[in-house]
Amino acid sequence: MEALDTLTAHGGRDCPELTFNGIIDAIELGDPIVGSPMFVFTDAGAKEGDDLKYTLDNALGLALKYMIPVNFFYSTEFGSCGSFDRHSSLVDLLDGTDGFGMQFNSSGEIQKMSGVMAAALDGTSTILEGRSSGDRGRRHSRSAIDKIYRIPVDNTVQTLIVTFVAWSNPNLVELRNPNELPQPRTENLAQGGVWLLRSPTRGEWSFYVPAAVGTHTFKVQSGSRFNLEFDFFFHLKKEIGGQLFEDPIDYPLLGKK
Repeated sequence: MEALDTLTAHGGRDCPELTFNGIIDAIELGDPIVGSPMFVFTDAGAKEGDDLKYTLDNALGLALKYMIPVNFFYSTEFGSCGSFDRHSSLVDLLDGTDGFGMQFNSSGEIQKMSGVMAAALDGTSTILEGRSSGDRGRRHSRSAIDKIYRIPVDNTVQTLIVTFVAWSNPNLVELRNPNELPQPRTENLAQGGVWLLRSPTRGEWSFYVPAAVGTHTFKVQSGSRFNLEFDFFFHLKKEIGGQLFEDPIDYPLLGKK
């Protein structure tokens, strides 16, 4: 911690950045624990490096290999490189790895996220996500102008994390408990907000977005005391000398000699 506290940032204000270099090098050199989340702090979009390995596809593939959710904390403090939603490669990377992205107008706002980072380090799973311009997530429209997203919470949910970004009137967005009462936010941000709830009440929660908010993105994640992670692999069964063997196989459609 003392070594990290001595680091300072200088220069910059140019865009885009070699973000994929940082992500790939961090995984290859850091040898992370499988499933450990990554947090990327940046104020610009990403460009591919001169080395052919530093690409979006390779960053995504390596993160998936280690089952690492890649999360982005994007700062617009200097305002020279545009907003987070303009950088499709960053959005594709967080979507592909089940991470989340937040936009901040100052470094002080980013410091408010320490609780969310600590909760994410314990392990989370996305249970609902959505965007106002897409079909992702389950949606329940109370009227033609407002949106209500339902969030089921049972006894496996030990921690509930709700993050959202809204480009207009973020103060109007509400998280309501099963009794339909608004839940106070853990943190208010200039273009969004965060709820971090320990041992949330069981039942159906509601994420309410009035029409006046317009374009928005959100993600609901849960931390659990139970191991609910799943992975899959393929085995090829072969009988040799009357004995059955199972051989791991990477590509079941191609087979294996």
